[in-house]
Amino acid sequence: MRQLDPTSAIMLHLEGSGHHHNLMSVYFVDPLTSTSADELTALVEARLRNSPTYCARLQNVPAALGNPFWVRDPEFAVENHVSTGVVSGRGTWRDACDDITSIFDKPMDFSRPTWEVHIRHGVAPCERFPVGASIVIVKVHHVALDGLGLVQFSLRLFDTNPNTGLSPIAADTPATHTQPAGPCAFLARLSQALPAKPPPLHVT
Repeated sequence: MRQLDPTSAIMLHLEGSGHHHNLMSVYFVDPLTSTSADELTALVEARLRNSPTYCARLQNVPAALGNPFWVRDPEFAVENHVSTGVVSGRGTWRDACDDITSIFDKPMDFSRPTWEVHIRHGVAPCERFPVGASIVIVKVHHVALDGLGLVQFSLRLFDTNPNTGLSPIAADTPATHTQPAGPCAFLARLSQALPAKPPPLHVT
């Protein structure tokens, strides 16, 4: 288990105080070979499943005696993290921006791993985009990844070789998340981070 660092814990505690600490990458891509929700979900699963972030969620410490820990979500389902559809309205640049803003503003569900992939088709052709272009939106919470981590996580989805298929990308680092532990295990893990003997008090 890996404990949430103090800076990330502050962002977690401030969540819901009028703003959200979400991060997002937006990619406009050439027309996809398939718009099937099942096939696109399978693609996301194949490309992201070796990332330590893929199935890790936060587990609170009993009695709030410390920062939460990252654990493996035993009820993880990739379908809860991937959405597909068409750009709203007429598919214009403004419609696409409205969809992106709406996705960004929605708070994350902390009972699940804090990442989402949204794929939208039907972008109206203009000087910016070719006919049939799609949008790939990758959203994470800052407690899970920073800006560089988001880029590295997002780029797992893409490949310069059109013949690669659904081959998974090798993990950057081995996953260290374990199954959720009981209260005693969390308290034991927390105690390891505390000093074995409190420092002496000097009275002046």
